[in-house]
Amino acid sequence: MNSALTSTGIVPFMERYSNSTREVAQDGRRGALMLTVSIKHPDAEGFIDAKLEKGKVTGANVSVRIDDEFMKAAMAGKPYTQQFPIDAKEPKFKKEVDAAKIWNKIIHNAWKSAEPGVLFWDTIIRESVPDCYADLGYKTISTNPCLTGETLVAVADGRGQVPIRQLAEEGRDVPVYCLNDKGRLDIQLMRNPRISGYRKKVFKVTLDDGSTIRTTSNHRFRLKNGAYQEVKDLKQGDSLMILTKFRGPVVNEEGRKQTDYWWFNDDRFQSTKSEHRMITEFYQGRKIRRGEVVHHIDYDSLNNRPDNLEIMDVKAHNALHKADMLGSQNPIFKIKADPRLVRTMLKAKSQGYIAKLDGNTVIVQKECEHCHQPFWTNYHRREISYCTFDCLNSFLNTNETVKEKRSNSVNQVFLEKAEQNKTAQLQVYTRLKYQLQRDPLMKEWEEECKEMGIPFRVRTKHGFDSFQELKTEAEFHNHRVVSVEFDGYEDVYNGTVDKHHNFFAGGWEVQTKDGKAKLVYLNQKNCGEIPLCPYDSCRLLAINLYGYVEAPFTDKAHFNFEKFGQHVQLAQRMMDDIIDLEIEKVEHILDKIDKDPEPDEIKATERRLWEKIHKACINGRRTGVGITAEGDMLAALGLRYGTNDAIEFSVKVHQALAINAYRSSTIMAGERGAFPIYDSEREKNNPFINRLREADPALYEEMLAKGRRNIALLTIAPTGTTSLMTQTTSGIEPAFLISYKRRRKVNPNDKDANVTFIDEVGDHWEEYYVFHHKFITWLEANGYDVDKVTRMAAEELRPIIEQSPYHRATANDVDWLQKVKMQGAIQKWVDHSISVTVNVPEETSEEMVRKIYQTAWEEGCKGCTIYRDGSRSGVLVSDSGNKGKPEAQFQETMPPKRPEVLEAAVVRFKNNAEDWIAVIGLYDKRPYEVFTGRAEDMFKFPDYVTSGWVIKAKDEEGHNRYDLQFLDKEGYRITIEGLSRSFNKEYWNYAKLISGVLRHGMPIAYVVDMVEGLNVPEDYINTWKNGVCRALKQFVPDGTKAATGNCPGCGDPEGLLYKEGCLMCKSCGYSECG
Repeated sequence: MNSALTSTGIVPFMERYSNSTREVAQDGRRGALMLTVSIKHPDAEGFIDAKLEKGKVTGANVSVRIDDEFMKAAMAGKPYTQQFPIDAKEPKFKKEVDAAKIWNKIIHNAWKSAEPGVLFWDTIIRESVPDCYADLGYKTISTNPCLTGETLVAVADGRGQVPIRQLAEEGRDVPVYCLNDKGRLDIQLMRNPRISGYRKKVFKVTLDDGSTIRTTSNHRFRLKNGAYQEVKDLKQGDSLMILTKFRGPVVNEEGRKQTDYWWFNDDRFQSTKSEHRMITEFYQGRKIRRGEVVHHIDYDSLNNRPDNLEIMDVKAHNALHKADMLGSQNPIFKIKADPRLVRTMLKAKSQGYIAKLDGNTVIVQKECEHCHQPFWTNYHRREISYCTFDCLNSFLNTNETVKEKRSNSVNQVFLEKAEQNKTAQLQVYTRLKYQLQRDPLMKEWEEECKEMGIPFRVRTKHGFDSFQELKTEAEFHNHRVVSVEFDGYEDVYNGTVDKHHNFFAGGWEVQTKDGKAKLVYLNQKNCGEIPLCPYDSCRLLAINLYGYVEAPFTDKAHFNFEKFGQHVQLAQRMMDDIIDLEIEKVEHILDKIDKDPEPDEIKATERRLWEKIHKACINGRRTGVGITAEGDMLAALGLRYGTNDAIEFSVKVHQALAINAYRSSTIMAGERGAFPIYDSEREKNNPFINRLREADPALYEEMLAKGRRNIALLTIAPTGTTSLMTQTTSGIEPAFLISYKRRRKVNPNDKDANVTFIDEVGDHWEEYYVFHHKFITWLEANGYDVDKVTRMAAEELRPIIEQSPYHRATANDVDWLQKVKMQGAIQKWVDHSISVTVNVPEETSEEMVRKIYQTAWEEGCKGCTIYRDGSRSGVLVSDSGNKGKPEAQFQETMPPKRPEVLEAAVVRFKNNAEDWIAVIGLYDKRPYEVFTGRAEDMFKFPDYVTSGWVIKAKDEEGHNRYDLQFLDKEGYRITIEGLSRSFNKEYWNYAKLISGVLRHGMPIAYVVDMVEGLNVPEDYINTWKNGVCRALKQFVPDGTKAATGNCPGCGDPEGLLYKEGCLMCKSCGYSECG
């Protein structure tokens, strides 16, 4: 507003809000913002164009709220009236616009830049049955409790943590970490990560370590005591439950630290878990057995992508590593020259032991105290006095003194007491730290414990070994709430987690005491699948549609509608019984509150909360009966997903579901009574109710006479554990893939070994197919030898797949327009919502975008966002250069002048079975220069260093010198002078050549292709170039096309794209990483 009391309109404010969002960041992550405006606003056209100008509104996404009046005007080529204020009966400003012109602009901009999205606002408002009772407390305020888009979710697919907005854009289910019913760390699939609310009021929760997370007010976090609390009810000082993920080594039996791995501590004592074992067990579907280990295929112990993890028995694993480390540089080769072993050997002999070397270990001879036979054991375990467990057990079971001592030591009561004491001591410490705003002194802590009547002695069996151990453990307990404050309006996101319905998010990075990376996450409940009014509950049930197909995958296949209708009515009755159980439990809670000894004024807030929940439950009795296996049902009936016949049949099934569920609810109203606020007059104009009346007039008349037991009944949720148990497709989705290829390393000398290919380092691999469960059923039903088919090559397999009903009916095959039609058609028979997001390939035309948007509106979808691959340069920045006609002449380029100091990334890799280091200097986050060499040539270079600075300096003679500088654990800068002196000259020259190519601007993908294509006979150079390529691939932007080559899986010459340093095919899903 200026001095003349006029405004410049909404567009300048878009830029201001966008800039503010970009200016605010934490730990390198910028903010997130969603801007929406009604199409009725006079500035809507400027809003639609705001992001076309390069560099404008780069910190926000935009969507337009479109009403039916506008859509009708656009389709008819008629004018449309805009006004301000948009909802005023007597607006201050009005103007007529060409609706078709603005609609064309929306289409063009969405095609060109993936924005704006559209929200069909009238459809959202009018389709809700509960909103007929909005004035009685059933106004839909939010579909779900949610998070803002920048929030990092702890994912279990090897990527570590990913913004929830990115998960939504990827459009795939993703495994996440969660807590099971016993409060232990687990992995389950998060289904359908998605935008779950537009322009919602969000709140910033600030914790005592300065970290923040932004959510809706009804988002629930897990407290230290295990209860979940909504954000709006959090109080200053509340302690939140956390998960820490940290990088740390394995310590061998000699006390020596070995390879670093990623570990989890789930806020409980001595419950550290390794990430690679958890991910392997989840993807393999079984526990790792005794005598098995998880092998990292690329030897990077921090790369926990599922295709990099392989279960092996210990002997095979040891043999593999032994084979990989043959040669003069093998540390074991030099074992006898290891001065530590020499010292240990001399020490053992000086103590009177008979000692010798066994591999890399000093062993000594002992005499068994039970059988008196000699045996050999590790010097560091020389106190062991028994040759076998049998001898040990025999001694323990026959020696009365030992038996008594053993039984007395195993005392569960004392263990529980120790756990309770530790928890109480930690609570005192963290509360003091929060109050004092510093680490409490030991004396202060002891005095506070005395006042609280809590034991404070350390070095006892009922507490911590030391005060320092308590302080270290307190790091897992110190996340207390400092403040909760309003933080604006924004699009929010969530997903639905199988089975346990919670997940971890946050991802704030700190350091361990060893200076290595540690990440901290908060546990929180996921959202539901039903748009809810305040204080209502989400009650879900899924019916397996495939189970009603009789004689599946045959000419006699048919859907048993009679049995389906009976089961739907039983399902609705079951759901209504569950509501009664819920009411009973809430009443028990209210009764307990009344009996609690606290004064009424203290209990008042809690009692009001449960009274509101009780009232919403009784008055509405909302349920959520849904389905799963839609894709498999259609295939079993011989219908191709997305075809008109399939859509027509799906609608018939969902209409039967709706009619039978509402019939059951009506019958129960006659038996048990209608939900208390039922009023047919309120619902008479609701579109969903009117569709029921048209489809089954008798049901509607019966509902008018008896009422209805439940305010709303149906939903379609992403079914997780249910679809895994039934081995079917999930929800209404098609099969993701009919088959996908995996690979495993094999020994060519093994019997029945099937070697598919040999890689460039000589390893033998077998490729094999994994099939969708019901495709196997189709094979069996049609007389195929399943075992034979599963071992076929791609060329043999393709004709068989083409004969199946799944052909051209998978997630990547289904026509986008038809999928929108199908979801919109089904939406008409679901009284809760389904939203649509459509990803289309780069070659999609503007006309197709128009058809998708228009179809989404016509078919009753509540919103639609289209992303055309490659349409948003700010999302995927490609190095592939100009896609148009190449220049006819060469163009000389000059590299940017090297500053004195460059940021550097430190990457470790294996070369010829040795540990190597690549130091990559970065100019504007892009590789500018490369230095490589053996790790042992880098003096004592710490394992925890992953970044630093490369400094260009002059030596005494005026020659250029490159130094590497990094921060040690205490934060001091350490400088290693003369990288060129540290590394082998031959590799220095190779790297110098690559650096010259990089700094002159060759796209990184082409540099990788060039290095991989070097034809040199020496094996040590081949392994070196593989390591360099792995290091450089980390900097290839996601979405970059491969420099050369067709996809090995499908032959698509344009299909291969880089994603997280790995080439993947957008057409068939092939991945070079397995």
